[in-house]
This record gives sequence, C-alpha cells and structure tokens, in this order.
Amino acid sequence: MIVPNALLFYEIVKKYLGENCSFLVRGISEVIIVKKGSKEEEFCKTLCVSDQGKIYINNEFWNSKIKTENDAAFVLLHELMHVALGDTTRKVDPIEAEVFNITADIRINAIVYSIMNNSNKHYYFNMN
Repeated sequence: MIVPNALLFYEIVKKYLGENCSFLVRGISEVIIVKKGSKEEEFCKTLCVSDQGKIYINNEFWNSKIKTENDAAFVLLHELMHVALGDTTRKVDPIEAEVFNITADIRINAIVYSIMNNSNKHYYFNMN
C-alpha cells in the first residue's frame, strides 16, 4: 500500500521532474489527508489543491484507487500542475467554474501524460 504524505509527493516530483524541481513545490504549503466524515470531505472527493497551496488527498479515494506508484505519481503531479499553471489563483465566475475546471484538467492531463510517458511508456490512470 502506498501511503500519501509530503515526502512521497516530493520524491515523485523529483523522480519525474528532476533534481531542480524545488521551484515547483514552493507553491505547495501542506499535504492534508482527508479522513472520512471530516468537513474537508464535503469538497474533496478525490484530490484537490487550494489557493493557499494545500493539497488535499481524500484517504478513501486514495486507498481504493491508488494501487501503484504510477497511479500516485499521476494524481500528485496533476495537482502540482494546477499550482504551477496558476489555476488556483485565477478568479473564475461561479457559472463558468465547472467548464474552467474541466478544461484545466484536460490541459493538465496532457502535460502529466507527456511527463510520465518520457519514463514509462503507455501509462494510463483509470479512475473507474
């Protein structure tokens, strides 16, 4: 079982983005494990990142869906890219928020697939 924590996050970022990746992780202030029944569970069903750079990891989602290091790498790099690309600091009209999130995820997934395919051909994360 892969246990989510700040060290795992940093090790994955270093593995896929290289030794000089510290500038990317500066935008992350904390890694928070969301427990079942907590107030954070209402807004974080999978993983999410706040405008303060806090990465929230829903423990139930993690334990049921994250089976390999590649799965962990995909979802953690995905959240990091939201910070790196400034998605968390953009002010989006509530009416457009869902469309913005979908388009941001499409863009980010393409980046993460590209990063991971440089070291691991044919990787695909399946949330089903």
